[in-house]
Amino acid sequence: MCSASNPEQPPPHKDNHLLSLPEDIVLSCLARVPRNCNLNLTHVSKTLKTFVSSPELNRLRSLLHKSSLYVCFYEINDNTWTHRWLTIEKTTTEYRLVLFPCHPYPIKSRSSAVSVGPEIYFLSDDLWILDTRSGKFSQGPSLKPGFRSKAAGVIDGKIYVILLDPKSKIWKSEGQEKVQPRMWCDNMVRFASLERKVYMVEAGLISVYNPRKGEGERMDQMVSNRLAESNPREGRRKEKLGEAVSWVCVVENVLYACYCSSGLMWFDTKLNVWRRVVSRAEEVCHFGEKQAVAEYQGKLAVFEFVKHDLVDNTKSVKMFLFSFLTVGEKILGTIEWSGIVATVPYGSQFLHCFGM
Repeated sequence: MCSASNPEQPPPHKDNHLLSLPEDIVLSCLARVPRNCNLNLTHVSKTLKTFVSSPELNRLRSLLHKSSLYVCFYEINDNTWTHRWLTIEKTTTEYRLVLFPCHPYPIKSRSSAVSVGPEIYFLSDDLWILDTRSGKFSQGPSLKPGFRSKAAGVIDGKIYVILLDPKSKIWKSEGQEKVQPRMWCDNMVRFASLERKVYMVEAGLISVYNPRKGEGERMDQMVSNRLAESNPREGRRKEKLGEAVSWVCVVENVLYACYCSSGLMWFDTKLNVWRRVVSRAEEVCHFGEKQAVAEYQGKLAVFEFVKHDLVDNTKSVKMFLFSFLTVGEKILGTIEWSGIVATVPYGSQFLHCFGM
């Protein structure tokens, strides 16, 4: 005879706590939580605090596709700077840039800038921070007096600023590591963060800052990178790559650079050599001048000016969306979409472009 169950007996306890899941799933979930929630998470438990400070969490966050994109244009009329911020909007079949309402841009000159989470940091004499969630600017601490900042990278959620001493014309970083550019011209050096390092790319040379190394060893010049692979149709011989760099951009943990004559290249970090990005027809990818670039949804978004209308005193902004496919030792580039995304005043120029 079966006995009746005790109606007051509580149901079996089921542990639905996040930390009861495997570690890789916990990290995957936390990677999708905004960075500005990190402080709150550290107060929940010691275990969550350990996860939040884990380098693996920052690595996973860096792999997530950047789904927002912001472009800043500027004009100079009678020594007065005018800024306009636009953000990308996707429709069913195309893209367009729409006005991003934000407070007046407080910086009256060019400046280096980096993004961390939803915030953009502008490294002028005074540090300004734009919160893209609210469109508001706030002011941070000033940079070191007597130095100019032209280089910055983000590693594990921290901003590393590399300063330029105008007198000695030497880049200085944390711990006073120094590297002197082969051709000193600070506006010809491009910067990007990759593999928890800051890469400084100039004509025929790469310098790498690695904060995990000991003091005095963090800055490293990679002289061998003056060589690049020749056109695939010409075999695998090496050639010098001493031309100027238009821009650099990291897409899905690959460093890309646009060289003035050689076109689009990608950097093989295993062999320390530049390789050309080619189309499916083995043609080299080339670009025009005066562009803005950023990673967007795992692809490379390239903006350039086209169709100058002198009657309306405007010009059009065209976007090219490139996807990349790795085939053996090659990376193939394909234009997935292209089209006009905005019309701006004729005097407008690109100032900043961020994928976030």
